[in-house]
Amino acid sequence: MDAKQYLQQIFFLKHMIKDNLQELEKLKEISTSLRGVFHRDNTTVILEKEITERIEEFQAKKREIENLIGEVNDSRLKTILLKRYVHLKHWETISDDLEQSYRNVSRLHNKALKEFETLYNCKH
Repeated sequence: MDAKQYLQQIFFLKHMIKDNLQELEKLKEISTSLRGVFHRDNTTVILEKEITERIEEFQAKKREIENLIGEVNDSRLKTILLKRYVHLKHWETISDDLEQSYRNVSRLHNKALKEFETLYNCKH
């Protein structure tokens, strides 16, 4: 796994949790429509447990990534990495927040990834 893939783990975990929550809601709707009230069965209990485990994994991974990003020396580069990979902001939003052009943010992001990759490779 390279540094960028490592950083993107938060994004993918968030979407897995979202998908699981949607699936759980559908199961609850089906259960309620069939029985008139929601009844927890094995399927929903297992899914709820999986969601809880994924949320814990998400929180731990987020803290781990935040700590490693915190070791980046340049505050501009650190800010870009945090906004993109921890706060999951879109590039346009990051550009607006930093009052920088999209092109400049892209250039700084590439520089940030190189610095982060050095830190990541030292730790992994």
